[in-house]
Amino acid sequence: MIKRNIKTILAFILSMVMVLSLTGCGDKEKDADQTDNQAEEAVEEPVEIKVIRYCAPGSEIVNEKTMKDQIEINAYLEGKTNVVVSLTDVADEEYDKTVKEALEYGNVTLFWTSKDREGINPDTLIEEKAVYDLTNLFMEAGTSFDSKLIEGGKVNGKNYYLPLASQIVEGTSLVENTSNYEKEWTAEEVTSLYGISEYMDSSKGDGVTYCLLINKTPLFSDIYLDSFDFFTKDYESDWIAVDRKTGEVVNTIQTQEYLEFVTFMSELGDSAYISEDEVNRRTPEDAISQGNWSFTVVNNIYDSEAFVAEYGIEANVTPITGKYVTNGPASNSCYAVGAKASAVEAKAAVEFLKFMSTDSKLSEMFAVSEAVDEGAVDSVTKGFYFDKTPVASQYEACVQVFKDYGFALETGGVVAGDVAAMIEAYQVALDEAGYQEVLAEFKAQFDSWKN
Repeated sequence: MIKRNIKTILAFILSMVMVLSLTGCGDKEKDADQTDNQAEEAVEEPVEIKVIRYCAPGSEIVNEKTMKDQIEINAYLEGKTNVVVSLTDVADEEYDKTVKEALEYGNVTLFWTSKDREGINPDTLIEEKAVYDLTNLFMEAGTSFDSKLIEGGKVNGKNYYLPLASQIVEGTSLVENTSNYEKEWTAEEVTSLYGISEYMDSSKGDGVTYCLLINKTPLFSDIYLDSFDFFTKDYESDWIAVDRKTGEVVNTIQTQEYLEFVTFMSELGDSAYISEDEVNRRTPEDAISQGNWSFTVVNNIYDSEAFVAEYGIEANVTPITGKYVTNGPASNSCYAVGAKASAVEAKAAVEFLKFMSTDSKLSEMFAVSEAVDEGAVDSVTKGFYFDKTPVASQYEACVQVFKDYGFALETGGVVAGDVAAMIEAYQVALDEAGYQEVLAEFKAQFDSWKN
């Protein structure tokens, strides 16, 4: 499975030729306890929001360019909204530290983050009470935002973020490489991972290192997305999920689907169709762009044109699961407002986001995509967020057990004849780590949320 970090960053860069600042405004008195009436009165006056804009790794920050962008943004906004943007550009290398300090001292109103940002990932910021509760402001905005964005971004029933639309839909596709090596066949008709079996022998052509490239990623949760909602959104905890048919929390390790999957992967591994690089975690991070593979699996890319645009590799792309709107990916890439913003500033930040979502020129300016894929359906856990706190130590222990057992099972690193015994040992190790407590807590929280 190809991880989406780079795509998330690139999508964000396009979407954020707009917002981000740590400058000035430090001497403006803030009062987080202002009443809604006070905020309503003040919002008619110009309100400056301090926005920090993320810039790609190695970017050269030029103050003149930042100021030029800020002037152009505010010139366009003038007369359309009362919001005034104060913009600060920060390169990738300094971004997390800068945002963290800005949040601590109240020097940022609006910023971008994702689950991959160390120290400022959404879950951490919620735990630290570092982000503003935007629930009521989103409710006031009404239909200005896509309802799926708002619902899909909820955490424990509240909105702390506005997720990027492309990150709120889950879906899996099988990709067949059609470049860089010669073959007399095409697998365009293959509609599942299991369909590649008949092509494995002939996929070992010249220049092919990986018949099936999985990029050191366990694929169970991606391949069985139609069967289960893996609501932790973490490959290392795919041992628990909600069964889409029954709506119940289940132990996936004990399902027929899991046995079927790991058996298939072990057979591919036994035949060297999956490289030992995978289970040994030696596969290059840019393996997909190198092109020395026959098949791979990706998230959130559903056609060949999009795949070529991102990776520069000619390929056939076939969706092999449905598309599901879920709250989990909201933390992958999203906007947030600092908790120390005043009520007026928070309202202005949401006004700015709302304005972008309804103004085509500004949306184009920032390449903001607000429309959720029409083919996506609501996932059974949309809006549910599991609080790990009561079983945090057991949960982390189970993640470690996955690393010891589950990773090898799911990446073809276990001999086919040993699969059943390994699954049994895996379950025993999970139980010793406290799995049953985690499972019970998951069930209790999910049942309470449903009712």
